[in-house]
Amino acid sequence: MPIYDYRCNDCEQVFDLLVRTSDVPVCPACGSSQLHKLLSVPAPTPNASGADSCAPGGCMPSCASGACPFE
Repeated sequence: MPIYDYRCNDCEQVFDLLVRTSDVPVCPACGSSQLHKLLSVPAPTPNASGADSCAPGGCMPSCASGACPFE
């Protein structure tokens, strides 16, 4: 079951939910089912040496330029 990020179209609440394919997600704040699924970036994981995987040239193209969003 994947975790998705959503924004409620009715109350603008942003939240994440663990969703089964048969489930219809609803906003935890207002109960609305009028949701917009957001694009989310996976969290970086440490490499085998325990160092940050977002070292220069790491997890995203912006990391190579020194603009890593995870640092």
